[in-house]
Amino acid sequence: MLVPGEIHTNEIPLGHVDYSEFIELVVNQDIRPERPESDEAPQMTDHSWQLAEDCWRKDPVSRPVVDTVCDRISKFVDILPVQHQTTVRIF
Repeated sequence: MLVPGEIHTNEIPLGHVDYSEFIELVVNQDIRPERPESDEAPQMTDHSWQLAEDCWRKDPVSRPVVDTVCDRISKFVDILPVQHQTTVRIF
């Protein structure tokens, strides 16, 4: 699940690599996206980045389930200043 990073940067993490390279990097080398610079994602908080890292855990069993992701997103959206709030739809 890539949602937190995508919400703040409007980009897919590692979206610039082809599928076979993605598998090599993520599965075989355990590479994960780096936190975006503050000028690229000024609204990204430590809480939302922690969620992104939790979603990228190597062991699928240790990743948060979708209900947990939704709850955590709701909590950090609620604490954002009004000018930074965005409607997020999760289908």
